[in-house]
Amino acid sequence: MDCLKEMKSIRECKAEARGILRGNWNGSFTLTLVFLLIVGAVSLGDKVPVFLGAHKAVTAGFAVLFTLLSFLVVNPMFVGYQNAYRLLCEKGERNLGENARRIAFGRYFHNVVGFFLMTVAIVGWTLLLIVPGIVKFFAYAFAPYLLAERPELTPVEAIRLSDRMMKGHKWALCKLYLSFFGWILLGCLSAGIGFIWIQPYITTSVSVFYLDIRNSA
Repeated sequence: MDCLKEMKSIRECKAEARGILRGNWNGSFTLTLVFLLIVGAVSLGDKVPVFLGAHKAVTAGFAVLFTLLSFLVVNPMFVGYQNAYRLLCEKGERNLGENARRIAFGRYFHNVVGFFLMTVAIVGWTLLLIVPGIVKFFAYAFAPYLLAERPELTPVEAIRLSDRMMKGHKWALCKLYLSFFGWILLGCLSAGIGFIWIQPYITTSVSVFYLDIRNSA
């Protein structure tokens, strides 16, 4: 039997995610609020000198600083954030904040290097052609999970394993993300406030998708 026909549908992934989040919104709200505030601060921090009309050298310095902060702070936090929801889906572990912190900074340099290599690969393919870059974005989507769940793997091995696991599943993951388009639009119209609830819904659904593929391998 074709294993692709045995996978959960998008509707099933999202329904399971809603069920998992039911009763866990308090911890999810706190974790997501902190995560989004830090991501927002790092993303917008380098725009401050431009807004103030600072010298070009100052603007360039801020750009370098906040790019480093993105790799050194935001990226490992993203690994922790995603895997906190994986553990919630897989084992019912409700201490989201503690799990996110432990995973993000427990094997800090492993996460930093892994996410850096993944980003370089995606950007490299995107610079060649847009479509291959999008394909690699979905091919490497499981790397943050594997960096935490399979610590025996090197960052390069985690990225390659993600690529193998996603063969035949990239379009399904793309459709899962596209199914949140209306929610994402609503989040933008709410000045980003809605993402405090939308981001956990997306992350939990993707975690269900990941566990479904991992368990069927």
